[in-house]
Amino acid sequence: MLQHYSYIYSVPYLVYFFFLLLAMLKEFVYLNKRQEKKKLDLLVLGSLIVFLGLRGFVYTDWTLYYQFFLKLPMLADWDYWTLDGIVFDCGYEKGFILYSILIKSLFSNYFIWVFIGSLLDLIVIHKIITKNTNYYILAVIMFILFGGLTIEFNLYRNSKAIICFLLSINYLQKRRLLPYLLLNTLGCYFHISALLYLPLYFILDRRINMKLIWTLFIIGNLIYLFQIPYLSKILLSVGSILGGRINALIYFYMADSHFGVGAGITIGYIERTISFILLALYYQKSRNSFTQVYVNMFFIYAFIYLYCSEFSIITLRVPLLFVFSYTIIYPQIFACITSLKTKRCFLVVFVLYSVLKLAESNNEIFSRYDNLLFGIEKYEEREKIFCNKLFMKILNCIH
Repeated sequence: MLQHYSYIYSVPYLVYFFFLLLAMLKEFVYLNKRQEKKKLDLLVLGSLIVFLGLRGFVYTDWTLYYQFFLKLPMLADWDYWTLDGIVFDCGYEKGFILYSILIKSLFSNYFIWVFIGSLLDLIVIHKIITKNTNYYILAVIMFILFGGLTIEFNLYRNSKAIICFLLSINYLQKRRLLPYLLLNTLGCYFHISALLYLPLYFILDRRINMKLIWTLFIIGNLIYLFQIPYLSKILLSVGSILGGRINALIYFYMADSHFGVGAGITIGYIERTISFILLALYYQKSRNSFTQVYVNMFFIYAFIYLYCSEFSIITLRVPLLFVFSYTIIYPQIFACITSLKTKRCFLVVFVLYSVLKLAESNNEIFSRYDNLLFGIEKYEEREKIFCNKLFMKILNCIH
């Protein structure tokens, strides 16, 4: 019988990480000698497409999306496919449904649908990384470490909303409001969380007062570490004023969330604190070395944890909308380090933390990796394991 937790499940992720690490060291050689490295970058992009796009039933959300895809009609099925028909009763956004119907009409295979989804995401990410940093492979590793696996393996709908936002950043920087709004409105048709991106047009590319950022950081840490329940009081006041369904929803989410889920001095908290301090210090020294949008995205990401840890449902979902900032800011921080000794120390700590993070976050049976190139476990077999383990977790929680 398979164990629920085992570091054996982490091995494929660690093997791929060390492949990327070797490629990154080769990239450093190219950069030092000012040699062309486009082929190396494309090799890594290809490996990323294979690793993410040709996966089997990995993580958990395939249990929902596989059945969703099988039930989808094709465009030719006009008697079945109607705007008001059963297709749109699944609870997913219409844009995502239509996008999936279009792909299924061309390729009726679930794994092709998954592959196309990852391919589209990774092409956009490739272009954004190439535009913002020379340390392409370091950026790819940061993407894998911070949110990339979750976004690609589990967030089938959110990933497209995030990609629409990443595409819209170009228009934000050019101060072109209409295309920015259109892209993120399109993102809302894939996942409603993209609504959060719409008002950010007015603040995300603005230079920030670092005294204000440091003040917010200190206050946020006091709220987080001493678990001061300020947010629930505000929401309860708002709910009592608005009443009705909104008030009921506030009570529902308050009952489902509480301090202690990821709160306190955890490895994640220490990492975010160190990342915040590094970015703040290097940003103050050399603002022109950083892309302002991603700096502000990271500060939003960090402040969500500090100010919203009272509601675990917020810290579990909302930070993923901004976690891509790691992919850009860490290569830019690395580029700002001038001392060779400091760069080496950075890389040693980076490698140790990466191994720890990948091993700990992928040691559950749901993370057990397989790939179409080498053969995958059948849906029925994975579903049986998933249902058994999920039942045991629920049973343990009850007892």
